[in-house]
Amino acid sequence: MKKEPIITIPTYWTRKGGVKKVGDTYFDHPTALDGEQTLTRLLDSLKEVWGKFKVVILTGIVDYSDNKLYEQVEKKVDSLIKPYKKHFPIMQFAKSDVKFLKERMKKSNMLIDMLPQINLACYPTIRNCQLMVTNGLGSDVMIGLDDDEVVMRDHVKKATEFIGKEYKGQKIYGIGGYYKDKKGDHIMRDLKKPPIDNIFYRKRWIKNEGFIAVDRMKGRVQKSNFVFGGNMVMHRKMFMNVAYDLGITRGENMDYLINAKMHDLHFYFDKELYIIHMPPEKWDKKIKAFLRTGAFSMTNYYRLEQDMLRFIYEREKIRECNDHHPELKKVSIDELKPYPGDFFEEKVVKDAVYALKFMYPEETKKLRINAEVQVNRALERARKLAPNYFLFNQKWIKLMKFIGEDKEFKKHLESGWL
Repeated sequence: MKKEPIITIPTYWTRKGGVKKVGDTYFDHPTALDGEQTLTRLLDSLKEVWGKFKVVILTGIVDYSDNKLYEQVEKKVDSLIKPYKKHFPIMQFAKSDVKFLKERMKKSNMLIDMLPQINLACYPTIRNCQLMVTNGLGSDVMIGLDDDEVVMRDHVKKATEFIGKEYKGQKIYGIGGYYKDKKGDHIMRDLKKPPIDNIFYRKRWIKNEGFIAVDRMKGRVQKSNFVFGGNMVMHRKMFMNVAYDLGITRGENMDYLINAKMHDLHFYFDKELYIIHMPPEKWDKKIKAFLRTGAFSMTNYYRLEQDMLRFIYEREKIRECNDHHPELKKVSIDELKPYPGDFFEEKVVKDAVYALKFMYPEETKKLRINAEVQVNRALERARKLAPNYFLFNQKWIKLMKFIGEDKEFKKHLESGWL
């Protein structure tokens, strides 16, 4: 019997009042424990979706070590999702489930050195848990959504239409689609090209150009050089062989596409597969302010810093793959242009220094940032970390085989359906 696809939905939470503390994990817009959440809005839209599917909610908080906060959030999420069990099978995958998996690994003496790398503490580890849960439940297809979206009635039908099947002579193991706003737009039509010729100032404009290029292509499905976690479909062939990279702190889904390319597994873009992205209103206001400037105004310095770390690291990882791993496929930077390929050119170093100095002058001064030192540290970090991913992914393949065969873990997961 064909197994239903698993819809996995990460949900990110923080303390009452959105109180921040030093050391918190960065999430774009975590929901305050006493704040207005968006998760049930998505689940309401899923009530209308055609076809059979199961839903897993993966819960992350800004401080994974805060057990009291986690218990409060876990209880809150359970109360939110419980009413939906009459519409589709649904469960929460939480810290206790991660603990159970680790106990199974210990008992089998399986990859003990990986235990610290399995958690719900940050973007890439949460994304890896989405893949592990799908595998553990025995499904061949994972449909990834985010909790600030709504979907159309035919979303599952479209998401599974091509996955795992042959299309124009190629098997499709990964597919993604558009993010549309409340007006139905996926392109920022008011966006102006920034006057400064710096890729960090031009990031959103470059991404926009990528979307415009896709629109111009003929046909519904095209091989893609970008994908977004909130509208992402993966086949077992892909998630069993490719892990998210723990060296990435944001932009983990675009990075996953690069990792997949190394294994000769490619994402395709379906122009008819889309979600409606409806972030919280405060976040929406920041986006509107951003549109007026064409740069990064009204967003924070931290995101710029993380982008700098990410692109420098990814460039080094591509070099590591191409120069030292003949068993993998070489990754072409040109094939990744305009986004993210433009960020893997030599100018990323010079542009990063300039952006760190001048994009946020007040914060640069306040934090006493030395841009050259920051970028040099990023370069050192990249050289040090890049080889690690290849070792991690070898272990990932063994871990996923173990999870797929472990009857006790599957039994534990199946007991979680509400």
